[in-house]
Formats: sequence, structure tokens, C-alpha cells
Amino acid sequence: MNSNKFLPELDIKAFVRNLKTVWILYLDKLTAWLWQDKEGSARWTLILDDALRRASVNHPTRTVPGLKTQVIHQSSLKHALVHTFAPHYPTIISLHPNTEALDASGNIVPFGTNLLRAIGI
Repeated sequence: MNSNKFLPELDIKAFVRNLKTVWILYLDKLTAWLWQDKEGSARWTLILDDALRRASVNHPTRTVPGLKTQVIHQSSLKHALVHTFAPHYPTIISLHPNTEALDASGNIVPFGTNLLRAIGI
């Protein structure tokens, strides 16, 4: 995926001043970052609603290569979130390990998306 030097950064001063505003700005940067790789093939990971995420045109299939792609995309999202939020939310991050377990729909448990949801709350 994208190199570490291009990972979206959090504006620390804005983070201290207004959490909601900085969160929206960070999501914009994260979205742009995900669009840079393979024409945004991993952007489906930003959809928090499970049904909408699975229905996304870019959501990989449940075939073996599709499941591997799901893990790669979720790992990329989690990598960006850990890079940015590890100093601020270490407990939340530690509770969301990478996994190759399948959910009830036969898709990879969305560990990157779930971390995004947890940090957003």
C-alpha cells in the first residue's frame, strides 16, 4: 500500500482544541490516502454500516483471493489508524487485533473498520 511517509497525519493542536472538527479533517485525509492506492480499491473499509460495506462495489468477494484482499485492505486501514492514534488511544487499539476469522456472512471480521468505529466513538 502507501508508504509510511504518506500516511494521513493528525493535527495535534486541532485535536486538543476541537475533537469533532479534527476527526472530520482526519477522515478526509484518510479517504484521500485510501484513494491513492489502486484507484481507491480499499475505500470500502471506511463504510461503518456492515450491510452497506458488504454491498459496496469495491468490497472483495468471499473467494480465497477475495478474503486475502479483505485482510490486506483492513490491515492497511488499521495501519494508518495505529500510526495516527496509538499515542492517544492505546487501549482501544490493543483491543482490535488483526484477524482472519470470518463473520456470520463469510467475510473477514472487519478489524480495521471496527477500530475506525471505536476511535470515532
